Order: sequence, then structure tokens, then C-alpha cells
Amino acid sequence: LFIPLLVEVEFVAPPVETEQEYENERRRLEEELNAMRLEHSQQMREILDTAREDEEKRKKEEEQRSKEHENLMSEMLEQRRRESEQRRVDEEARIIADREARRQEKEEQNKKEEEKKKEREKIMAEEKKMCDIYNIFVLMTCPQSDVFRWEAKQRAIDEDLDQTREQYAEASNVIREERDAKLFRIAEERQKDRDEFDEKLRIERQRRASAHEVLRNRFRSQMAELYKRIHFGLWTKYIEAQWSNRLDSLR
Repeated sequence: LFIPLLVEVEFVAPPVETEQEYENERRRLEEELNAMRLEHSQQMREILDTAREDEEKRKKEEEQRSKEHENLMSEMLEQRRRESEQRRVDEEARIIADREARRQEKEEQNKKEEEKKKEREKIMAEEKKMCDIYNIFVLMTCPQSDVFRWEAKQRAIDEDLDQTREQYAEASNVIREERDAKLFRIAEERQKDRDEFDEKLRIERQRRASAHEVLRNRFRSQMAELYKRIHFGLWTKYIEAQWSNRLDSLR
């Protein structure tokens, strides 16, 4: 502990009757000074012990609050992670279900097209058979110009059918591309929302950590100022007591 030295003040001591009385007075003053020093040391130890206990208590409370805050943040992050994982699983399940539905739809469509194709081939085979019979009949009964006109008409019908098939295939491809683009856009929007939430969570954690650091520094500065004032007050009382004893001895 820092114990201030007494400020020596020159004064004229009153005359004493004997040297023994002077020595007794000097011893009395030294005993009082030692007692004051002892009392001051004891008070300072008590203040330091109290301050140490307060600091330990504050540290424990701060650690407890920090642990509670960390547990709360961990629970919140775990809850967010579970929700995000559940959303991801649901999204994957939905995508898989959509793919399966599209696959089944495509299989059914292919099956129907295959059946239609077989039916068309069957009809075309029958038509070809009938046409062959009709051609033979026409060749046998009709002039050559009518045969050419009939063949041109059949070619036009076949071209119209081919064009209709191509238009149907193009429309199917456009619908499929629009559906895939829509699903891709939805996935991008959800990823963007997830990134925005993660960024907001990071900013909130930084803000709370900085606020916690500011409060902790403010508390430390206030405690240091309080200890300084307490020490200065004890020092002032000590000096006042010394001067009071000196003045009493002079009187």
C-alpha cells in the first residue's frame, strides 16, 4: 500500500518543563501517527477487498450473462439452422416430386403419343392400302391429270400434318422451358432471402457484441473513477487529521 509521508511543518514548540515530558509528548505523537497509519492501512485493505469482491462478483455476473447470451444465440442459430434444413429438405422433396410428376407426365404423354402414332400408322396403313386400291382404280378409270392433282392434294395434307406436329413439339418445349425457368427463379429468390437473413443475423450479433463491449468499458471507467475518489477522500482525511493533531500539539 502507498502510505503518504508526513509533511514536515516548521513550528516553534512551546517550552517544556523537562526533557522527559518532551520525550513523552514525542512518543505520544508517534503512537498516534502509527495508529492513524494502521487505521488507514486497514481502511485501504477493506476498500481494496470490497473492490476486489465487487470486481469478482461483476466478472461472475458478466460471465453468467455472456453464457446466457451465448446459449440464447446458440439456441436461436440452431433453431434457424433446423428451420433452414427443414426448408431445404422440403424444397428438395418438392423438386423431386415435381420431377417425378413431370417424368410420369412425360411417360404418359409418350405413351399416348406412341399409341397415337400406332393408331396413325394403322390408319395410314389402311389409308395407304385404300389409296393403293384407289390409285389402281384411278389409273384404270381416270385420266393422268386427275391422278397428279390427287397426289398433290395428298402431299399438301401430309405437309399440314407434319407442320402441326412440329408446332405441337415446339409448344411443349416452350412450356417445359418456362416451367424450368420459374423453378430456377424461385430457388434463386429463396437463396437470396436466406443470404439476406444470414447477413442481418451477422450484423445483429456484431451490434450486440459492440454494445456489450461499450457497456463493459463504461462500467470499468466508472469503477476506476470511484476508486480514485475514495482514495483521494481518504488521503484528504488523513492529511486533515495530521494537521489537526499538529495544531492540537501546538496549542
